[in-house]
Amino acid sequence: MAYYLHAAAKVGQEFDVVVPSGNFGNILAAYYAKLLGAPIRKFVCASNINDVLTRFIATGTYDPGDKFTVTNSPSMDIRKSSNVERLLWIVNDGDGAAVKKLMDDFAATGRYSLSPAATAKLQADFIGAFATPEETEAEMRLMRERCGYVLDPHTAVATAVARKLGYPKDGVPCVVAATATPYKFPETCLKAFGTNVLTNPPPAFAALEKAPVTQTQVVDVAGIDDAVRALF
Repeated sequence: MAYYLHAAAKVGQEFDVVVPSGNFGNILAAYYAKLLGAPIRKFVCASNINDVLTRFIATGTYDPGDKFTVTNSPSMDIRKSSNVERLLWIVNDGDGAAVKKLMDDFAATGRYSLSPAATAKLQADFIGAFATPEETEAEMRLMRERCGYVLDPHTAVATAVARKLGYPKDGVPCVVAATATPYKFPETCLKAFGTNVLTNPPPAFAALEKAPVTQTQVVDVAGIDDAVRALF
């Protein structure tokens, strides 16, 4: 929330936000910031080709479907966005029983649908769109050519979606949430640019190369529960 309250103070007027979204936590924080007074007009939920959130906002039905694609924006390769449940409580006017019914439907059938009233409330604030892996890499190149700035692939999804939807619009400023450093994604950057553009890492990131290794335990999947219990 602090990011968006800070943005509100810096922008000084009503603005839109575009947030790369997988688990829905970042954009939900922006929505909470609006409830605290940030003058945010529209929340643009930017997804990769795993577009369950785009379809949810457009239709009011949350249905991951059978299709899943591993992409170059892996933090957004999510089928069940756990933070959406918190938004369900808001668009259902705090009706816990209605939210439970939706979650029960999801557990039983793998999908759920909002009521018309809840769908209308969702769509009053949110809009969704997605960018393909190819569009993401093209956006990374475009932003470097035009601005001299290397985006990480998740942020590139957001700027690509903003461009696709015509933001900024109506004279209202648009704030795009940058969510990671490109230095976390050297393979994607190399594929997008065809050369190594990651030549000046942030000091804190560069320091990781010389940081001591403090965690050496490797646990098989079957032993994870026991390993966690042993910590307490």
